[in-house]
Amino acid sequence: MASYTDLVAAFRDLTRYPVKTPDAPGLTVAYSYLRFSSPGQAEGDSVRRQTDLREAWLRKHPSVRLDTSLRLLDDGVSGFTGDHRKKKKHSLYQFLDLVERGRVPAGSFLIIENLDRLSREHPLEILSLVANLVRAGVRIVQLEPECVFTADMDEGTLCMLLLGAMRGHGESKRKSSLCGAAWQNLKAEARKNKAPHGSSCPAWIELAEGKYRLVPARAEAVRLVFRWSIEGLGSLAITRRLIKEGVPPIGRARRWNRSYVAKILDNRAVLGEYQPMSGHHQRRPDGDPIPDYYPRVISDADWHRAHSATQDRNLRSGRPGRKGDYTFAFSGLLSCALDQCKLHVIIRRGKRFLVSADAVGGRPGAHWRAFPLEPLVDALLSQMQELRAHELFSAPGGEKVAEVKGRLLDVEKLLAVALARFEADPESTTWADRVSQYDRQKRALVVELARARQDAANPLGETWAEAVQMMKEREPDRLHGALLATVEQVWCVIVPRGQERRCACQVVFKGGQRRGYLISYVPPIAGFCTREASWSALSFDRCAEADLRDRSQAAAVAEELVKLP
Repeated sequence: MASYTDLVAAFRDLTRYPVKTPDAPGLTVAYSYLRFSSPGQAEGDSVRRQTDLREAWLRKHPSVRLDTSLRLLDDGVSGFTGDHRKKKKHSLYQFLDLVERGRVPAGSFLIIENLDRLSREHPLEILSLVANLVRAGVRIVQLEPECVFTADMDEGTLCMLLLGAMRGHGESKRKSSLCGAAWQNLKAEARKNKAPHGSSCPAWIELAEGKYRLVPARAEAVRLVFRWSIEGLGSLAITRRLIKEGVPPIGRARRWNRSYVAKILDNRAVLGEYQPMSGHHQRRPDGDPIPDYYPRVISDADWHRAHSATQDRNLRSGRPGRKGDYTFAFSGLLSCALDQCKLHVIIRRGKRFLVSADAVGGRPGAHWRAFPLEPLVDALLSQMQELRAHELFSAPGGEKVAEVKGRLLDVEKLLAVALARFEADPESTTWADRVSQYDRQKRALVVELARARQDAANPLGETWAEAVQMMKEREPDRLHGALLATVEQVWCVIVPRGQERRCACQVVFKGGQRRGYLISYVPPIAGFCTREASWSALSFDRCAEADLRDRSQAAAVAEELVKLP
């Protein structure tokens, strides 16, 4: 705590700067600033008390008009850290910004219940804050005890300011120390006896009769999240499915959101662990996690499988596209068998069509045969989602691979933390031993993963299972990555037949398996005889058997398409 002499010296420079004077002495404006630290105080007496004191002061000063256009309320914001004046989202920051830009008239009043409502920071910070306000001509009204802080305050008022600043900061510092000690005792008791540390716990757990227990419906929602993650869904797809199937939301929000689903998937409390934390704003682990503290929701194997699936999706895909963007799931995979080149997307009258790249480039002899993009993608996905991994790839050890990969990811995280702690304190034998321990575990898991992959005839089966789930959930951005990993090429033979468009598609999977499909598209008709657009798709064995990398075989398939009824 700074001494009284230091604080007075720091405030002396107040008179060295020009102070703005009221522009219109007869017309003064007041602004009211309210703040309370915890959200629970909103339901108590804090706001009413501050409001009543303000109204009483205004009645005694009829020449002062309260400006109600500027709502200065920081609810549930601490004054100890200074965030309420440093972050743009808070009211005090916004008011100080207006003062700095000259938007607040000189001679205005800022009404506060007590100095500690303005700030509970170190007294030097409070003095600087008050000094900047009064230099700009803002008069600070403290209602309890009543006092007005101005640039020409007398010694008695200055002493009241200094004492108020020291008292507010001292109280907050003392409470912080007491609360910190209390939490340390609770965490020590939790480690020793695994005793509940309070009702604050994960949303799927409740404290009843002095013990933590699962809330059945909420625990089942958590299991669904992990089950769908293992099946290949991302956090966004899981969120949509939870909402679609009407699963009641858990947590404080009234509906499911993607960030909360991601937190569930990354929260080891589902395994029964409790990780004590320290710090208020920058939370950090306080010691090792406590195992078997909460009731377990899922098994270790499911945890590792879910994290392995998440890691694989992250390696293959980026963030989801923005709303309204059209992500082409087969981008880079579609080729024209007749011209032996890629299919390009062109836009005609607001619709997307697939056309041979050679035809678009004007190469002589190229076939300009367009097929609508959306029907082709929808038709292919409708057929391909019926394929199973064991039909295309042999992957009997896929689950074992996913589990070992998940365990390896966990050990790598622990090793990274241990290395960071050891580098910060090279003399620590504890962290040196931890680094050696986790490094041995990592080496063993790398060997185990290699063996598991050898036992699995083809790991592409895992990826294809994810791709099928993404087709059903309509996640084209993530699906694109999965298709690139499992599909070698999609050869297309497009032929017109009157108004109808036909496309024979041969899907060549990595590993050599092929599947052939016949897609038919009929455009809409407007006018007297209206008809809506429609498409149909079915298996086409002839297309699967042919080698469409050969132009002659592709031409033969095109002739058969024309002859088909």
